[in-house]
Amino acid sequence: MKIKIDKDFKNLIPPLSPAEFNQLEENLLSEKRCREAILIWKGFVIDGHNRLAICQKHKIPYKFAKLHFASKVDAMIWITEHQLGRRNLSDAVRIELAAARVKMLNAGGVVRKAIAEAAGVGEQTVHRYMKVVSSGDSHLIEQLRKNEIKINNAYKQIKGITRTVKRLDIGPSVGDEPGVKCYDYVCGQLDRVERFF
Repeated sequence: MKIKIDKDFKNLIPPLSPAEFNQLEENLLSEKRCREAILIWKGFVIDGHNRLAICQKHKIPYKFAKLHFASKVDAMIWITEHQLGRRNLSDAVRIELAAARVKMLNAGGVVRKAIAEAAGVGEQTVHRYMKVVSSGDSHLIEQLRKNEIKINNAYKQIKGITRTVKRLDIGPSVGDEPGVKCYDYVCGQLDRVERFF
């Protein structure tokens, strides 16, 4: 049987860290066989990409189990649900998987509540994660995925960055009442008037 790799399937599965991959490789080499079957659908690997790569590299025997889905989308939904069942995922990865699942199920907008329920986290956690992702800070996003930083702490960092503004004391304007100081915020936020005594 010709085994095929579909990047859409593979990209849904969170990658192993180098340490996790090495541990899996050591386990397979020590057992000299692959206990778990590589799951396939229509010749495409659905689950077991890493095991397959290691087994092929070291000529370790492995077996297949065929899954049946009505469509590629159904296969992708199954992958996200299967991955959400893993215990070692960071909250960030769980939210990503849940968001992908909800998007596929709804084929429309992504609903925060549905994502939170599927990922097993609170809606506020989803909101904060989405804010971090929308910041475009790739280093911080990678730290989240690897569980090197908690979502709340990453959100605080982003929030701190966006709230750090320079203010220019432009002094009182003509007609300003005494005791009122005006600031112009360089970051583009609305000007604010601060009362001082």
